[in-house]
Amino acid sequence: MLYSRGIVEKDYEQLCEWWREWGWEHPMPQHLLGQGVMICDDEVNICAGFLYTLKEAPIAWFTFPISNPNVRGDIRKYAIQLLIQNMTEKAKESGAQLMYSALRNISMIEAQKEAGFVANGGYTELIKNL
Repeated sequence: MLYSRGIVEKDYEQLCEWWREWGWEHPMPQHLLGQGVMICDDEVNICAGFLYTLKEAPIAWFTFPISNPNVRGDIRKYAIQLLIQNMTEKAKESGAQLMYSALRNISMIEAQKEAGFVANGGYTELIKNL
């Protein structure tokens, strides 16, 4: 049975492995990650994502979603749906009226569209380390 939990410090090494396996050359430093949620099936971690909330505006940013590359099929699909639902609830609880996400993974884009996200095509996500 799938369940969600908060990400703990010991999860970071596994998340970095997943990010590298999915082609992320530079995983996010742990101290820069927002509020994280892990979706699990018994003792198997399936997927995770992070949420940032703004104090200046009622906006939440759902980002850095990642999944266990060894888990495939319906279980991963359901886990991703649960992750999106969980992040949506957390964003609402924080007072957000809009949830933003920028992705390149087609499966995650489709999962977010199914959950009510609207694509505003043409954007490129850029990150600058300061």
